[in-house]
Parts: sequence; structure tokens; C-alpha cells
Amino acid sequence: MLSNERLQTLLRISFAAAGLALFYFWQSLLFNIYASAFIGVLWTYAWGIPLSLLFIYWLKRDVSFSKEFWQSLGIIFINSVFGVAIISLASGYSALFYRNMFGVHHWYPFVLFWLANLTVLFIAFRVYQRVSLPKWLAAPRRFIDEHLWGLSLAGIFFIIYFVLAIIFNRTEFYMIDSLFEGDHSYWLRFFGVDAVGGQPKIRAVHPLVYIFLRPLSWFASLFVNGNAYYGTLLVIAAMGALAVFLFWLFLHEHGLPQPASLLMASIFGASTTHLLFGAFAESYIFSAAAILLFFVLIQRKNTTLKSLVPAGLLVFGITISNIVQTVTALFFVRKNIKLLIRYLAILLVLAVLLTFVNNALYPYESGYFFIPDQLLGEQKYTQSVLDFPEWKLHGRVYATVRNLAFYSVVAPSSFFALPDPGKPLPRISFFAFEPGTFSHSAYDGFGNLVLLMWLLLVGFAGIRFLWQLRKRQNWQQPGTLFSLALLANIAFNLFFHIIYGEDPFLYSADWTYALLLFVGINIISRWWSKAYLLVFLIFMMVNNFIFLDKLIAVLAQAF
Repeated sequence: MLSNERLQTLLRISFAAAGLALFYFWQSLLFNIYASAFIGVLWTYAWGIPLSLLFIYWLKRDVSFSKEFWQSLGIIFINSVFGVAIISLASGYSALFYRNMFGVHHWYPFVLFWLANLTVLFIAFRVYQRVSLPKWLAAPRRFIDEHLWGLSLAGIFFIIYFVLAIIFNRTEFYMIDSLFEGDHSYWLRFFGVDAVGGQPKIRAVHPLVYIFLRPLSWFASLFVNGNAYYGTLLVIAAMGALAVFLFWLFLHEHGLPQPASLLMASIFGASTTHLLFGAFAESYIFSAAAILLFFVLIQRKNTTLKSLVPAGLLVFGITISNIVQTVTALFFVRKNIKLLIRYLAILLVLAVLLTFVNNALYPYESGYFFIPDQLLGEQKYTQSVLDFPEWKLHGRVYATVRNLAFYSVVAPSSFFALPDPGKPLPRISFFAFEPGTFSHSAYDGFGNLVLLMWLLLVGFAGIRFLWQLRKRQNWQQPGTLFSLALLANIAFNLFFHIIYGEDPFLYSADWTYALLLFVGINIISRWWSKAYLLVFLIFMMVNNFIFLDKLIAVLAQAF
């Protein structure tokens, strides 16, 4: 049996090794982006000293080896294994993943790198020993202390999403309507990347995208030699990781034990929706992160409109229809109509003013959401379901339900890859139809098992929620109020996307958070429920890994 001191030492060595490995890959990317090895060494110092100080701080901390600690560490380990598996999968497709970008391939930069790193570690260690921590660092240190598990999980998914983003976002091919009707090439250009294809005027339903998102990609590009492509991919992956962190933070602050919060956040991060949209050049991961931020804020009882309006403005500015999701949350949780009216009034005024600012900066690329003619252009994306023949109406409704309840979390075992004339990639979707027939992606033996486990989990959460309602005193409990808000948002997305959008899965990031938060809020934190969640997480990761392998293989054939 290892002593407490030896366990502390083993953890510190493991943490240091993992940190050095991650830092090596990050610096390798910089060495390959910057032509001069000297610049690479400068960046080693710029990034290395603050990161090394953080590492040394954590290495010198004592850890309490409680049951909760070991359970949480095990969950982080499982996610790490999943991350290594994703990197290994990507490395097998050399036409899509530039693995040479993540390694120093000549002896002199390699030697320079390690000499610089040793110097950095020495400087950081001496600084840590001799210099007391400034007072202004107390709050960030406390934040890291309190949120270490969530930050660690988000860091793992940042790497996963970044690797997948390199595969799914190609600048050399015209990628419009290829992956679940996504507009990858357009959005890369919206971010400032020189991708194939023209740059259409951004639609009025995304009124503040330029002013909110383009500065992020520009700022990130400063750290990668002005490379807008890698800067954009870093922003997309970081936003996916932020969504994972915010999901964990909501459940953590809601009162779930650490292992349960980590398990649910892991399921969220490894779901079909977030493995794809955490990597796609699209607006949907930004919407998901903004909505989750709003839910985190509204859960805090002392949060006022000073915080809620900016969060709601982010949601509205990225996609205006998602403002409904913040309204339902405010309505059910705060139960204050006057507050809701003030929220909407302030938000709309600010949105109009910012739209003028946005369009002054980007006069030829943006629209006005408050001009009816510009919003009416969205009619071409609506489905005239009342005019559909019976087979098509049933097929559309069934497709939307399957995307919402099944595909967004557990990937199907098959998908449709139909030739798209004039484009290098096939049209990939979870449904297809021809006159008289509407087909849907199916599950095989193992996929059926994982789907059954997911449906049992949802069913259990639903039954427990209804069981709680039998007592009137539970009606005003935070869990009940948030569950109602989440169910309202799920219902809104279901009915809205029956009539709006070509492919329902394209919008799955708008509801996956609600579905999984509902499960997380209504799950019982017992040893058997955590064991069930753990088994489901592992099975879902395997299932979704197999799906990713099939999807990437189809893409690789086109390249």
C-alpha cells in the first residue's frame, strides 16, 4: 500500500509529465508556424514562464485522497484515454490531419526547445521560491482551486475539438451543405479565413456575429503568427471547451457531487452534437456556450440584469431565435413578468444600437434584423409541413424527434452520404427521402445497446421529475423550476425545427445542453447511478468513436 507521501509524489510526477507533453505539442505547433527557431524560443519563454509557475504551484499543493477525489480522477483519466484515441484516429488520416505540425522534426529546434524549457522551469522555480504571490492573483488562484476538475475536463475536450476541427474545416474545398447542411466555407470566411468560395452577406438572423466573433479569431491569430485559419480553429475548440466547463459549472453549483457533475459534463462533451459542432466552423457552438452562460448566471440568486442582459445579448446576437430560450429560463426561474419585460426592452435597444455599430464596421457583410424584408428571407429555410403529403410530414416529424432524442447524444451506426454534383464531398445526413419514402439512420447491435441505456437514463430522469411534482412543496424548488425551463426549451426546439431548417441535426447544439441538463438535475446521486453513468459514458464514447471513424473515412475518400 502506497503511503500518502508517495501518492503525492506520484501524482506530481504524472501531472508534470502530462503538462510537459501538452506544452511540447503546443510549442511544436508554434515552431512549425513560425519560420524562425529564434521566434519559437521567444514564444517558449512567453508561454512557458506563466504556465510553469502554475504547474509548480499545483505540484506543491497537497491533495486530499478522498473517495470523491479518486472517482473524479478516474473520470478525468477516462476522458484522457478518449482524447488519446481521438488523436490516434486523426493521425491515421494523413490527408486530413497534419500530424507533422505537432512535432519538431530537426535537431536544432528540438535542442533549442528543450534548452529553453529547462531554462524556463529553472526561472519559474526560482521566482516561485523567492517572490510572494501578488494580492491580485489571489482571486484567480481561488477560482482555479475551486474549479480545477471542471477546468481539467474542459482542457481535455479543447484538445479533442481542436484535433477534429483540423479535419472538418478545409480551406481548399468548397464545403457548403456537405456536413448536415452546414456552411463551413462561408463561416471560415466570416471568421476572416481565406477559404474557397465567395463570402455572402451574413443573414439577419445572425445580427452581431461579426462584432462578437471576428475579434476572437483575430486575437487568437496573434499567437500563431497571424494565421487566421489556426486562430479560428483555436477559437472554435476553446468555445466547445467553454461549453463543457459551463455545463459542469451549472451542475456543480446546482449541488451535484463532483463525480456526478463530471460524468454528466463528460457525456455532454463526448455527445455526437458536441464532438461535431465543437469542431465545425459554424455558429452553433457559440450559441450553446452563450445559452449555458445565461443558465449559470440565472442560477445565482444575486445575479441582476446587469449580468443577464449582456449574456442574453450574446445569445440574441449570434442567433436571434435563441432569445426564446433565455426568456423561458427567466420566466420559469425568476417568475417576474416585470423583470422579463425590462430584460427584453433593454436587450432589444442594445441589440439595435450594436447592429448599427456592427454594420458600420462591416457595411457590406451584415444585415439588419429589425427590417422585415431581411428577416423574411428566412422563409426559404422553412418547411411547409401543412402542404406535405402524409408520408413526408410523418417522416419530417419523426426525423426531428430522432435527431433530438437519439442522434444528438448517441451517434447512429450508419448515415447517408449521397453524391452532391459539382462538389468534392457527398451530402452527409441522418435522413434521406425520395417520393413516397423517408429513410432514417439506424443503430446496429452495439449501437442499440447504447441507445437503450440512454433512453433508460432519460426515462428515469423523467419519472423522477414527475414523482417530485406529487409534493406541492417541490413545485418551487430550483430543480423543478429549471427542469420546467429546460423542458420548455426542448419543446420549443422540437416544434420550431419541424418547420424550420433543412437538416434538424444542424441545430442540435441548441437543445442538447437542455436535454442533458434535465437528466443531470433529475438524476439521483447514489453509487449505482454513478456506476450506470460511468458505464454509459464509456459505451457512448466507444459508439461515437466508431461513428467518427466512419465519418472521417468518407471525408478522406474525397481528399
